[in-house]
Amino acid sequence: MKLNIGMSLVLIGACLASACTDNSNKDSAWKEVAFVAGDGVFNDKFIEIGGEATKGAYIITPYVNDVTDKGIKAFSDNFAAKFKGEPDAWAALTYDAVGTFAQVIAKVGTDRQKIRDGLAAMNTKETGYSGVTGITYFDQNGDCVKPAIVATTKDGKFTKADVQMGTGAGAGVVAAVKEGKKPTGEPIVIGVAGPFTGQNQAFGDMIRKGAELKIEEINKAGGINGRPLQAKWGDDEGVNGKAVNVSKDLASDPKVVAVVGHFNSTCSLAAKPEYTRKKIPMLSPGSTNVKVCEGSDYAFRNLYRDDFQGQLIAKFLKEKLKKTKVVVFYDNDDYGKGLKKYFVKEAKKLGLEVLEEIPYNRAETNDFKPLVTKAKYKNPDAIFVAGLYEQAAIIAKAARNSGMQK
Repeated sequence: MKLNIGMSLVLIGACLASACTDNSNKDSAWKEVAFVAGDGVFNDKFIEIGGEATKGAYIITPYVNDVTDKGIKAFSDNFAAKFKGEPDAWAALTYDAVGTFAQVIAKVGTDRQKIRDGLAAMNTKETGYSGVTGITYFDQNGDCVKPAIVATTKDGKFTKADVQMGTGAGAGVVAAVKEGKKPTGEPIVIGVAGPFTGQNQAFGDMIRKGAELKIEEINKAGGINGRPLQAKWGDDEGVNGKAVNVSKDLASDPKVVAVVGHFNSTCSLAAKPEYTRKKIPMLSPGSTNVKVCEGSDYAFRNLYRDDFQGQLIAKFLKEKLKKTKVVVFYDNDDYGKGLKKYFVKEAKKLGLEVLEEIPYNRAETNDFKPLVTKAKYKNPDAIFVAGLYEQAAIIAKAARNSGMQK
């Protein structure tokens, strides 16, 4: 089964034709050499680690906490009241993933197969789940058509740029939680899997918070058909072997009826066989590798794929930033290689010159200076990073120190 991306590409073209980018942004430090990165960099730690070197960078993301939208503002206010901070894309997508399962379970009950079939039946906007990240509905592959937003870094935080690709970002459905009768009886348990410790813990923290907030709101409003919703947490540490162990633990627990997770594409791919074998639906709020949902009737996601994201980034560099020569840094894992592949394919199609493709291993590469020096002597007018926030921030700092950034 293949994803039909025709509609998405039409939407990209339409949005690019109608949108504009403010290249006169005085806060932008990346002017001559543009710095653009995929959604794995969308985390406040990127700005915290990279500091001044991240100013004016462009990051692709499925969600920006734009409180001008009433629904997003309500979600953001509820999140801030509980956690004393702002939600990011991964908190929002996890919040919506829990809400999606809750909607299905309320309709079909707690049988794993029926939940899976209920997700598959959410195949139009009318039958989908309307949340803060848009309307979640699935094609026959379990993939989801969702928007991608161009965010930029300004004044120490992410803000929405003028370019958005795809359907509307916020459905504006979140409101003040109405209290209902206290739920009773046996809890309904869903697994929530992600990197709650380890190198990618910053992502895991947001995943946990998004799930906790939605579960609390559901239970405050009376639960699901009068029963409380409960999470069983699975810490995969962002490591394949750990993800396999988590999948075995969650899938073998008869109380767990569905799983929100995993975050890293490589972890979702590692865990998928066990969920498929035990016939338990998994819904990823973060994995964008194109193979995540392939070959399994039990794998779903509620955000776009890397082929969509890669094409978008190439079009953005070429048509909006007017760049012609790009060096690509990519993490040598499923996410980085996949995103790089589709970016390079589209870039070459558009006439962008890909000067160099530079791989790294985030667990082993500590000194990026030699790699950045190699990139500098290629004389690019853009750098694209397909990886995660920590390495992207280090690359940005090294590029600034090399004189590539003004």
